[in-house]
This record gives sequence, C-alpha cells and structure tokens, in this order.
Amino acid sequence: MKLTSCAVAGGVTSTLPAMLYLLGQAVVPQSYSCPGEADPAACWAREPGVVTLCRPDFPRSGACAQVDGVRKSSVGYLLPVWLGAWREGTCQGLRFRDQGEEQDVEISALRGLVHHTLHVKTFTVGPPAVGYFMRNMSDYSAASVVVPNAPDWLDGHVMYRIAPTQFPEHFRFHYDGLSSPMRFEFGLGGKVDWTVRLYQSKAKEDISQCAIMLQAGTGPISHLTGTNMCMTNPAVNPFPIGGQLWLTIDNAWWGRVDPVTLETVDGVVDVRSSVLSAHPACDHVTGECFTNYQCGMLPRWTRNLPPSDILYGSDVCIGKFVPGEGDMKVVEISRVTLPRRQFVHHSHAPCMSENFLVVKLDSFDVKWAVPENTGLLKYVNQKMDNLWLVMDRKTNVSRVLDSGDFKFVNNHMLNCVEEDGFIVADVSPATDKYLDNYFDFNLAEEDRRWEQIMLPGRRCYIPIDPEATSIKCEKMVAEGSNWDGLFDFPTFNPKFKGNAASRWWYGTAPENMTSLWMNTVLKGDRITRKVDQVWSVPGVYTTEANFIPRPGATEEDDGVLFSVMYDSVADDSLVVLINASTMETLGNASLGRVVPYHSHGALCDAEGRCYANP
Repeated sequence: MKLTSCAVAGGVTSTLPAMLYLLGQAVVPQSYSCPGEADPAACWAREPGVVTLCRPDFPRSGACAQVDGVRKSSVGYLLPVWLGAWREGTCQGLRFRDQGEEQDVEISALRGLVHHTLHVKTFTVGPPAVGYFMRNMSDYSAASVVVPNAPDWLDGHVMYRIAPTQFPEHFRFHYDGLSSPMRFEFGLGGKVDWTVRLYQSKAKEDISQCAIMLQAGTGPISHLTGTNMCMTNPAVNPFPIGGQLWLTIDNAWWGRVDPVTLETVDGVVDVRSSVLSAHPACDHVTGECFTNYQCGMLPRWTRNLPPSDILYGSDVCIGKFVPGEGDMKVVEISRVTLPRRQFVHHSHAPCMSENFLVVKLDSFDVKWAVPENTGLLKYVNQKMDNLWLVMDRKTNVSRVLDSGDFKFVNNHMLNCVEEDGFIVADVSPATDKYLDNYFDFNLAEEDRRWEQIMLPGRRCYIPIDPEATSIKCEKMVAEGSNWDGLFDFPTFNPKFKGNAASRWWYGTAPENMTSLWMNTVLKGDRITRKVDQVWSVPGVYTTEANFIPRPGATEEDDGVLFSVMYDSVADDSLVVLINASTMETLGNASLGRVVPYHSHGALCDAEGRCYANP
C-alpha cells in the first residue's frame, strides 16, 4: 500500500481553517468528479482546485486508484488545515509522480483562490505484523462451538466483549474500527453460543452524511451537506449496569445495546462533559458505579454538537451513573480543582478500594502535526503526568495528590486495596507514544518498540491521611523475579475487588522484547510481588483474560480464565479456557474466522449478577 505524506511549504490561507477547526467546525468544499472523463489530467485542468489533497492514501480496498500518475477517489470530503498540517480526504485532483521519492507539488484549491506548495514523500505500508489487527467482519454472525473439558458449572454464564470489526478504506487506526459487541453464552458439555452484531452508528449508516466525524486516528471527516453528527463509536469496554448493557469509550458518546440480541438501543449518557472513563469504577456489592470527567458547561440541547469544553480545564468532577428507561444520567457527587489546567483531562481506568475511589489523571499535550498520523493523534499525544485524585466514599470529598518524579500515562489499574494506612494501587503504565502504536503503519512493523510505548508495572502507595499530598511509587515486581514487570490488561477475581486479602492477578504481556504483540498470560502474586506462572502457546496471540469464579468457591483462584485469542499459524480465532489456579489449558475451540484484536470483557454469571470491568 502506497501512502503519500506531505507538508505545507507555503501559503497563509490555512489560518481560517485552523480557527474553524479549533472551534470544532469545518467549512468544506464539495468533491468533484469527472464521470466518463478519459483523461483525469484534463478533468483537473478544466476544474482546477475543486478538491485538493496532499495525501492520497486511502488504501485498503483500493478506493484510490492511480491512473497515469493521477489518483482519483469517490470519497467525498476535504478537511481543513491546522498548524501547517495537510489537507486530507479525496484522492482526486492532485497530480504527482508516484516514484517513492521526495518532491514538491504545486496545488490550488477553492477554484484557484488558495495556493500551497506541498512536499510529497511516498512510502509503503504493508499488512499488520500480527493478523488480527484491522481485520473486517460481517455485520452479524452467530454460531455455536464446543470447548473440550469446559466445566459444566459454566452453564448460564455470559461473557460480553467489544471489538472494532469494520475498517472503511480511510480508517488507519485500529481502535477507530466500527464497534461490534460480542456475546458468549456457556451451556452444558462445553457448548458456547456466540454472537457478534455491528453497532448501528451514524457512521455505519452512511459516512457521506456525516457533518463531522472525529476520532483518535481518523478524521475529522466533514461534509457540508451532511446532516449527522457521527461522534458515536464505542469500541472499548462493555459496561453492564442495572440490567442494561452499554458500550463505552473515553469520550461521552457511549452506545447501548440489548444484552441478549445485541441490537442497538436508543440511549445516550446525559452528562455535562465531553469525556468519561471507559472503565467505570463499580462496587460489586452495592452496585454503584462512578466516573470522573472534566466538569463542563455542555447544556443538554447541544448534546450532539462538537463540545466547546473539549479544550483546557482545571475542574474535575466525580459522577455516579443512574440508568433510566432510555438514557443514563451522570449525577455529580464531588468536585475538585487541579493545581494547573489540563487539555482534555480524563482517566481511562480508575479503581476502587473499600472506602476510596482512586483516579490517575491523564490529559493531552498539543504537538506539531505528525505527518504519518491522522485524526486527533496527528495533533496531540497523551501527556505523561503525575496528578492523582482520591475521593473518600464516605464523605464524597476529593483531594489531589502527585507522584513526584514518576510521570506516566495510566493504561489500567489492578485491584486497589487498603493496607497499613495506605491505598495500594498497582498500575500498568504507558508512555506518551503508546496510542500511536495502533496506526496501521506502526502495526505493520515487526519491531514493536516495547520500551518506547510501555513501562514496567508500578506499585503506588497513596496515603489515607486526608492532609497528605504526595504518593510514593516503586517497581511493582520484586527484584529477582522471573518477569521484568511489563504487562497490560490486568484482571482479577471480581468477588475479591477491593479486598485486602486478594492475592492473585492476571495480565497479558509480550514474552520478550522481540514479540510482535502480547502472547502470554501471566498469573501474578500481589503478596510476594512475583509472577507465579506464565501461559503461552507458540504462534498464539492473546486478548484480555477474564476471570470467571466457580460458584461456591472459597479459594480466590478457583475459576477459569476466558479469552478470545488469535492463532497466527492457522489464521483463526479461538475461544480459550485456562485453569486459573494451575494456568493449564482446559480447552479451546476454533471460531472459524478472525475476530479483530480487542481489549476488554465483562461477566454476567448464571444468576444474572454482572461484574463491570474491572
């Protein structure tokens, strides 16, 4: 696949589009086509600048075809320029020599009113190094498989997952793939009935009718004639609450589906903010679930407009989820002011101990546009910072602390417990480069650069003393352990959440620094601070391993781990069950297709009790 990157070398005409972009709006000329035109160059000469592009790179299904050195496309949008970034959208109207070399190209836009010189460099992007990234699935699939040696006590248990399963040709970021919830229901004799159904978003209906679509690595896509705000694509975490099933992401545009059929249900989250936690912090005893968010000024009637509160702020709110018949409200219960303003501050995965809610506060930094990137990540990175928030659940009083020199992006937290006057929070930290890993050109590389995108696990001691302001963090895994501490997507027995007696945790990790992706499942000991056992099968790549406790069990690790893994040799996805005590494979079953890589799952047991992740 050829990509063409380019930078604006001249022209002050990017100022107005830049301002419009910052306001969350886009003024976009319509695309132009020359049906039946034998010579594309003649089309360009006759109607110069109707649509320009500096990046004819919409590749995957061949939407951009090169004809005599001119690329054309039917994709009908053009994007504004910001911070010297490029125009992106259609492949039509830009003539260049695709010779894999650098060159300057003169283009004009808006019928000759705008002129730019672009520096063009072509390069090639191959398929992902691991085959379950950016793989398409159909809108709907349902089948049954049998997992050998699966215990009959699993009968009636249901696991939910979400995967990005469709990648239109202009999507180049894995987690921007269109969201599909999945349902795995266990029966007797190892039977598993599984269903996947595409979430019916506005982008899925007709992307050409999107007035604006902006995601992490895609867009902004804008059409002047569009009537839909295509902001909803919840492809991160399934969230069961109050008999409902919501699909989450780190913004406030969540979705809802029927927990049995997975059909899309009308419903929005009513919150005065544009960000939420993709992993709500839930008390599995009381059923209460909480989120933190950037306190906003977003009135209900503007709910579907690009939010004005998406920029800088210093007020952090804690809210409690209150599901209703259709929509779900977030009721503010606590608020605190940060010592400095943050750009889109949020928390992907807060944790909850017996008496406290713990939030590692993350945010974004604006950067100069990165030529290879698209979407928001062209202009921003997650910021490595040291700010935390702790809320006392008895008083709802929140305070801000910092972890000193330890600055990081929090991917996920393990089980948080209270010990000896501290809240002990184990974290799987990442760097500001982590999200860029999911662009197609990075996924195509065999060097995953683990040391650049992730950090070894840390154990952080948060003082319970309400006057304390500092947090101490140290390596999570003890010296001399058989593991270097690099891991992610931690899970544990949900019945031991916040329990100081909890000992065992599980996570996925690369076997070594040359691994193409995470290909092991770890069983860690919180008390000895060592990795107790490691599961792996040659050629098999993992997703999160969810713990299903055996009914009536008294031991914490009495249960099974459930995962959907990828067999790279057979190019097939597998349902895998692992004995959570011995870490031996109980059994696996082929799904007969590739399920794209995804992160998280949530459990509902045979009695209908559901456990949000984590």
